[in-house]
Amino acid sequence: MEKQNFQDYLRQEITNQNFNKLWKFTYFVFVIGLILIIRDYFFMGNKTPDYPSLFYEHIAMEILCIIFLILRLTKIRISFLPNLFYLVLLNITAVISGYSDQLGHGQIIVFLMICFFAAVLLIQSVRMIVFMYFQTGIVFLALLANTQKNPILLNVNLINGFSFTFLAIFVSVLFLKLFKHDIYAKFHLETLYRKYKEDSLKDHLTGLNNIRKFEQEIKKLHQDLIDKLVVSILLIDIDHFKNINDSFGHKSGDKVLEDLSKLLLNVCRNSDIISRNGGEEFSVLLHNIPENEALEIAERIRETIEKNEFNINEEKIIKITVSIGVATYPDTVDNINLLFEKADSALYTAKKTGRNKVVLAS
Repeated sequence: MEKQNFQDYLRQEITNQNFNKLWKFTYFVFVIGLILIIRDYFFMGNKTPDYPSLFYEHIAMEILCIIFLILRLTKIRISFLPNLFYLVLLNITAVISGYSDQLGHGQIIVFLMICFFAAVLLIQSVRMIVFMYFQTGIVFLALLANTQKNPILLNVNLINGFSFTFLAIFVSVLFLKLFKHDIYAKFHLETLYRKYKEDSLKDHLTGLNNIRKFEQEIKKLHQDLIDKLVVSILLIDIDHFKNINDSFGHKSGDKVLEDLSKLLLNVCRNSDIISRNGGEEFSVLLHNIPENEALEIAERIRETIEKNEFNINEEKIIKITVSIGVATYPDTVDNINLLFEKADSALYTAKKTGRNKVVLAS
């Protein structure tokens, strides 16, 4: 399960990294292409026979960049977009480098520079890396073999082309491995942090939320407060719980707390937030439950607990009762920040007036 989660996390991180680098690299290529077009138009003119083809190839590079920058503005995120960009760019530079032999040895540098830019920037599977470099390398070498008439220069460029293509593949794979290592470390730290955060909001005895989590939910309600929001709180306290600990031991008391937690989970809805506040006190947060329904739910919980038998060990079965304080926003409380306080006051009243009852906050 963790391996599958990591693979999903890795794919998401690779996509994010590729898109972030794609936009930066697109800006870079756009500026370089613009400089080359200005140079071609104002300074090269018709001085070289390759001027028209070079000029139009640089224009094609600029059009490619503009298309991707427009996609950037529209915030379209297509998964294969970075691969497509680098593949087209590599092919354009392969054509430019292989088709023109005006700069002799220097022409291979253009292609290799783009190869290494892509090697450093593009994070992709080894299969895709090999495909991209071999496909564009074949285009470059085929055009070079067709245009380069000097056999010595041709052999030198072919050897350099093959050597640097393999080197570019090696660099790409190396960066991919390093990236995976960094991402796994990041994933592991985030997993540990998430687990620690979840554990810090759980009661370790019962597995329920603790009071800290419950208070967070109250604050969240306050932040998301709208006019029609209805929320109720039940504060539940086990009557004479100290007697259980004194008579049967703390281990038996813990068993009662665990069984009561399971009982509350069965009685309440999945959307209700149940927590153990500490000791023998529990809280239930009821979303979209008005005052009259909250009282019915509280009474049902009280009756269910009263009728239930609790096995504290193999030989002893006991029964317990609970007192419950109820407060509802906005029916009984007009300030959501006072909701817990009012429910606590109602619980105190229930304990002082005989226990084993439900009291509504006034």
